[in-house]
Amino acid sequence: MVASEPGVQYAQLYCKDLEIYKEKVLKMFYGNYDRIICLPTHVKTIFKWWIKHLPSSYKPIMQNDPDIILFSDSSKTGWGGINKTTGKKKQKGFGQQKREMHINVLELKAAFLTLQSLAGNISQKHIRMNLDNTVAISYIENFGGKITNLHILAKEIWFWCLEPNEELTLLQLSQKLALLLMLLSAQRCQTVHLIKLNNITISNDNMKVYIVDLVKQSKPGKHIGPLEFNRHDDYKLCVIVAMEEYLKRTSKLRGQEKSLFISCVKPFKTVTKSTISRWIKQLLGKAGIDIKVYGTHSCRSASSSSAAAHGIPLNNILKTAGWSSAQTFYKFYFKPIQTQTLSDSLLENK
Repeated sequence: MVASEPGVQYAQLYCKDLEIYKEKVLKMFYGNYDRIICLPTHVKTIFKWWIKHLPSSYKPIMQNDPDIILFSDSSKTGWGGINKTTGKKKQKGFGQQKREMHINVLELKAAFLTLQSLAGNISQKHIRMNLDNTVAISYIENFGGKITNLHILAKEIWFWCLEPNEELTLLQLSQKLALLLMLLSAQRCQTVHLIKLNNITISNDNMKVYIVDLVKQSKPGKHIGPLEFNRHDDYKLCVIVAMEEYLKRTSKLRGQEKSLFISCVKPFKTVTKSTISRWIKQLLGKAGIDIKVYGTHSCRSASSSSAAAHGIPLNNILKTAGWSSAQTFYKFYFKPIQTQTLSDSLLENK
């Protein structure tokens, strides 16, 4: 694999973890190369990547000039970034927990946040990232390094740039997007099913989804407002990142279909509401949730109850979910979040 690096783009990204694991195991067994070991999941995942991509891999002989030039910087109190190509800027303070981190970590985080906030909606472009911290530069250029937390963060930056959702199957991506839309909007499955392509607007920082069809909570002269979502710092949980990948993945499959969700097999027609409900339920089951007790509609309760527990104003919750009165929320949807006591924890782990 190391020998293939000159001909495989990003090979180091998928070699370094194998090298780290090899060194760890050799130390454990005193350099015995003949020892039989059981490979952990993350190593198996890397091998699967090589098996899948090696036959079609390539590496450009030269790199074109950058399309986008970004600068980022960090201090103990916050970070800032600028897109020199467009002139846009972004800056924000760090919370107390991040302020206690090493400056090298903060510099990498600043680079990551700058990429996400100033180039989050860009794809298939060459970006040059400028930093003034030599350690951070080294970890990005070398796809990681020996210090664990810096190595993990550098990998996250690269995987985000290489579109983290592209390794998901279309079914997995459909399930993920449907669940994120349900949880983050506190809407019914019916609402998600009614989303149409021409009613979705995506900008640098947010996404709006307009529902033009009648839904259960629609009344004469009153209809639900647009569903609004902001970009999230964690790209794995960002509904906009998932939406962009889904739209790209299905653009050549859907033909004349205008509904957002289409089937994952030919002829790629619009799916039913029950199909979306089944997708979500399957994903809940994979997450370890008892689907005999909790179903798709539980997302609405979980989302609104969590918002209330985190101090979101009740009026905002009612407006987002489309409820006309607080009584409906408290009677049918509000589920107090149970917190485990110290005694419970001790008894369970006796």
